[in-house]
Amino acid sequence: MKQRVITGAVLTVILVAAFALSNTVVFPLLCALLSAVGIYELAGLFGIRRNYALMLPAYVFSFALPLLSHLLDSRAFLLLPEQGAIRPSAYLTVLITSVVLFAFVTFVYSILTGGRVRFSVVLSFLLMTVYVTLGFSSLALLRRMGGLYLAIFAFIGSWISDTFAYFTGRAIGRHKLCPAVSPKKTVEGSVGGVVFSALVAALFGFILSHFDLIGEANILWLALAGAILSLASQVGDLTASLLKREYDLKDYGALFPGHGGVLDRFDSVIAVAPLLLLFATLLGTDVSLLGANILWF
Repeated sequence: MKQRVITGAVLTVILVAAFALSNTVVFPLLCALLSAVGIYELAGLFGIRRNYALMLPAYVFSFALPLLSHLLDSRAFLLLPEQGAIRPSAYLTVLITSVVLFAFVTFVYSILTGGRVRFSVVLSFLLMTVYVTLGFSSLALLRRMGGLYLAIFAFIGSWISDTFAYFTGRAIGRHKLCPAVSPKKTVEGSVGGVVFSALVAALFGFILSHFDLIGEANILWLALAGAILSLASQVGDLTASLLKREYDLKDYGALFPGHGGVLDRFDSVIAVAPLLLLFATLLGTDVSLLGANILWF
């Protein structure tokens, strides 16, 4: 427990520093590094780290996409209105192209190697690589498109939920949630995570609004968003646990002593960030999570 607390404190300091410099290349660069390390951990899970022809495109894909959020036109993640017409943003164009090319290269590898690595493993690696990369790319885009507080909000929906689900489950947990996937998680803990995530999200908006850091916050909407993101966080956590259990693995890595690897620590964040990005994009400038304009059009 002591090691876990120390690692958590160090990780918090690093994240605070990254957020302090988040209007520079530092934040997307950190997201890119975490994404690439996550892919390295996945390769270990699937036993394909030495398959360099497969891994090199995966590393390039996972590192480049989060970093490109700082370099390309990422405004309006989905579509940009232009003179009465609709065109994709530059980032969306690169994103779609990159995913298609990465999938194509992966399939070519399987064909040319004659099934040296089982195709089911290749497909699983492909899917999880895209999932992890999109998660960290969405986190970088949240900062670029919506500002500092929207990016922080992603961690409220994930780490706050994880923390309070853990302590609530320890205190009053009686009924197992998914014993076949994660034996220690309880229904009471899950509900506690949702409730406290909603409360902290509302409090976060109230504090920002009170100190005039944003416009007038919609507290009810923030509470609802916090609850929804908590559910997404728990799905991401359980998905990562399911994959580890299937491959009989305790932790994805050992980068964070007491916490495991990148995918152990950020499994909920990469599930929350794309959903929050989607919310922010669809809501646009008419309504926002924090009561202020959060997107550029």
